Amino acid sequence: MPDEDRTQLNPQIANVEIGVRNLRKINIYPLSVGDQLSMTNIISEGFVVITQAADDIEMAGAAIKVIEQNFPLIIEFITDAKDAKEALVLTKDITNTQAVEIAEIVYEQNYASLIKKVKGLFEKVQGEMNKIPSKGPSQPSVNITDTPSETSTEEDSEKAA
Repeated sequence: MPDEDRTQLNPQIANVEIGVRNLRKINIYPLSVGDQLSMTNIISEGFVVITQAADDIEMAGAAIKVIEQNFPLIIEFITDAKDAKEALVLTKDITNTQAVEIAEIVYEQNYASLIKKVKGLFEKVQGEMNKIPSKGPSQPSVNITDTPSETSTEEDSEKAA
């Protein structure tokens, strides 16, 4: 591969070995913002369905249904699979252990690092906001009735008379 092509490779691309009988490497790509939003919606909806289950057996069934309905789409988001049919074929060559490894990579690439970076950005913005002086009264207000006065208005009126 020419050096120019190597500079264009995304360093976030991970290689994972998959296979039930024969191992082969596949690329796991970071999610685009659009795919990440779609994936987040899938995960959120899955949690809602799973947490509404009455017992462990119903929860396991709900989890399996969510995975079954969405796993090919997720595989399509993160691999070279060009469509749902290719993604479905690919899922048949992924073991549970390999699926968990892929899930960890997707989480680390797209969610954990994002959380850390957004938190760091928030702290920077908060620090900059703390540097801005607040707009309040420039001097404390003075209550005129609290200051003792040594002049008497009675003396002035007597002299004027």
